[in-house]
Parts: sequence; structure tokens; C-alpha cells
Amino acid sequence: MLRKMISKAAAFLGLVTAVLSILLLSGCGTTTVDLEDLLSVSYSGVNGYGKIEKAGFSREKMGMLDTAVQDFILSRVTVLPYSNSSLSNGDEIRFMVNYQESALEKAGEANHFTIKQESGALLTRKVEGLPEAEPFDPFENLVMNCQGYNGFGRISFNSEYLPAGATFSYRQDRQGSFSNGDTVEVSVYEYFQGGYENDCLAQLGKRPTRTKATFTVSGLSEPKKMDLFQNISVSLDGADGYARATVEGPYEDLTYKLDRDYGIASGDILHVTVEYRYGDVAAWCMDKYEAVPETLTYDYTVGDLPEYVTKYSDIPESLMNQMRMKVERTKDTLLQKGGDSSYLDFISVNYVGSYFLVSKSMSGEVLNRLFLVYAVEASADKQPSRSYYHVVSFKNLMCYDDETGSVDVNDFEAYGSEVDLGAWTFMHPYGYSILSDFTSECIDSQRTNFNVETTVKEEELPF
Repeated sequence: MLRKMISKAAAFLGLVTAVLSILLLSGCGTTTVDLEDLLSVSYSGVNGYGKIEKAGFSREKMGMLDTAVQDFILSRVTVLPYSNSSLSNGDEIRFMVNYQESALEKAGEANHFTIKQESGALLTRKVEGLPEAEPFDPFENLVMNCQGYNGFGRISFNSEYLPAGATFSYRQDRQGSFSNGDTVEVSVYEYFQGGYENDCLAQLGKRPTRTKATFTVSGLSEPKKMDLFQNISVSLDGADGYARATVEGPYEDLTYKLDRDYGIASGDILHVTVEYRYGDVAAWCMDKYEAVPETLTYDYTVGDLPEYVTKYSDIPESLMNQMRMKVERTKDTLLQKGGDSSYLDFISVNYVGSYFLVSKSMSGEVLNRLFLVYAVEASADKQPSRSYYHVVSFKNLMCYDDETGSVDVNDFEAYGSEVDLGAWTFMHPYGYSILSDFTSECIDSQRTNFNVETTVKEEELPF
């Protein structure tokens, strides 16, 4: 009650002061009106984001003036503020007075008054009375939701409890997959150039206590694990120290690689890795199986590999039989490789012996080669038969500790030139009329790079 009485008293004293000013400026029957005393300004908003709600003149402050003077001021005199945004208590606002000089002169003569300020003059007021903005924490009700698995989690923010009238949103500093313990910085999104704080003052009449907050990811469950190498297949081709290796995996989308794929020896450890051509392997596992790989590398230990045969006497008997059966039971091998023997009659095919060549450097594509020599008697179209030597070779013979061996029996070569059997035929057999032609062409020419052993006895040759 006391505060209201004091306020009314102050208003009354202001009115008295304005009237006295007007009376003091009056003389010789002409009243001089000081607009500075008549200007009324009201404000809205909060301190720091206030604005002028209304600025002008009112009859309440012109009670001692004639009604005609009041009417002129209210209808013909205006004021325009130089600024009207983000006002704070204590700011000084300037108002420009505006009226028509000719209108004042005419009205003044008729009603005996004038205005102290010329049109264009400035009036000033200090902003006061704006209340302080209520503090507001924009993150108080912001909740981070964590879903998925540790290392592959997804996060979202629930902001449905924002204050009524709020239209701002939030931004996080990172996207993608998350793990427990990861921190995410969230900031408020500023819609206007004025900044987020002014947004809150304008929208809510409240001042934000902060514009950023940090959240910690938690609650993500641990994913199950899967072994990507459980069913891989490592294939080895070749002898100890010279083998080549390849690897295949059970998943078509993944690529398995070896750290090296040649020159492999028994006991070597091959490092196997797995890749996904379109991105991250772990992400692929999570997408396909909701699991993560136990590891992305695997060490494969090479078992016992065969050795390349380096002496004729080390050729396993079973291996020798495989090669001889290939020649003796498949007549096509007695021709150039891939030939057609349907028009020929092989009367006899007798094994004479072998030549065995071993690389001195043990390098290159051929490390050893076995030549099987046969004495062949054949005829064509029932013509008299003829005899010749037919030679077939196999390369890169290997032996195992259990006295077995291996060789590609389908990878053979036949040597010599066409043998004329005295009759027309689609194909002629290949061979040599005398064996020395073969040894000169295929054996003696290789002695620089290969050691040579033979079981062929020249004194026992049939022709």
C-alpha cells in the first residue's frame, strides 16, 4: 500500500513539474510547450531484450494546456525512436520530433502557443523498468537414448519436454557408431543471427544458463562374437620351399588374403587377414549377424610339404607307375599332345628307360623333368610296320616322407617330329628314328643348367 502511495505521489509531482514548466515558458499571451516534458514511453520484454511498446504524447501530461493545443500535439506531432531492439535498463534512447512547421505556425497564431523543439530535434529517455529474465536450462529435460551394441550403438535425443513456445532444436558434434563411455557434445541450434540467447528471450522471455552440454553414452549391450576364420581353406601347391598358397573363406562378401603366397616351406606361418570391399568388416558382421569378429587376423601354420625329387633313385615307385600308366594306357600320348590315334595300329610299346634332369639352381618354373623313352612299332592302313622312339616327359616330381609322390600326369610333353608310316592318315605319331637325335636335342642342350641321370643303356637299344 505504501509503495502505491509513493508511486502516485511521484506521478503527481511529475505532472506539477510539467505544468510549471509550461507556465514559466509562457509570456505575452503565448504558451511555449516543451515536448521533453510531455513524452511518455512504455516498454515490454525483459532486461537485455526489451523493446519500446509505445512512445508518444498523452493528455494526462497536458492537463493545463488548452484543448486545441492538446489536439494539435496529439494529431500533428510524432516521435520516431532511433533504436528499438534488445534494450537494456539504462540504455539511452533518442527520439526524433516530427511535425510540419507551417501547420504549427497557423495553429500557434490561432491558439497562442508554440513548441520549444523544432521539427527534427531529438528527445532522450533512459530505459527503465524492464524485469530481469528468468534463468532457463535448455538441457534440463533433454534425454539421450542409447540403443544397439557396444561399439555399434545409436543415440537419439528426446526433447518433448521443452517449454511451451520453444522452437529451437539441438545438434550433436558427432554421428555414426558409439561405444559405452563415448562423450557427445550437444549444442542448441541458432535459428537467427541474433543468437540463441536472444531466441530464448524472444520466444520464452527466459535467459539460457548454457548453450552446450556433454552426454556420456552408456547402457549398450555387448555383442556376441564370431570366428571369421573357422572354415577357411588354405591350399598349397608345390614342394617344400617352393610351394604356392591360396586361401578361400566361407563368406562371399569378405576377401581373405595371405601375407605371402609363394616360396612357402614346411612350418612357415602364414598371416591371414580378412577385408570387406565396401567398408568395415566389423560393421558388416554386425549388419549381417548382429555379432563382431573375434579377430581380423589369423596365423596358419604350414604342415609337412613334399620335396622336389633331386635324384632318380628317390622317385617313388608308385609315382613312376602313375606316369608309365599314363603313357602306356593312353595311346593319344604317343602322338603330339591332343592327337588322334584312331587310324594307327600300335603293334608294340616297350619302355626302354628314363632320363632325369634336376635344376642346378633349383629355381625357375621347371625344377626337375623326367623323360620316359619307349621303343614303338606301329603301322598305318595295314602298311608294313616301322619302329621309332617315342619320348614323353613330366615335370616337377615331388616325394613325401611316406615314400609316396605327386605329379600332374596331365601336364606332359611329347617330343620329336612326325614319323612317316608309309600311308595317308589324319595324324602321324611323333618320335625319333634314332635315339641320339633326341639326346642331342633335349638332353645335351640342357646340361649347362641341369644335372642329368639316365637308365637308358645304349648297348641294349633295340634299333
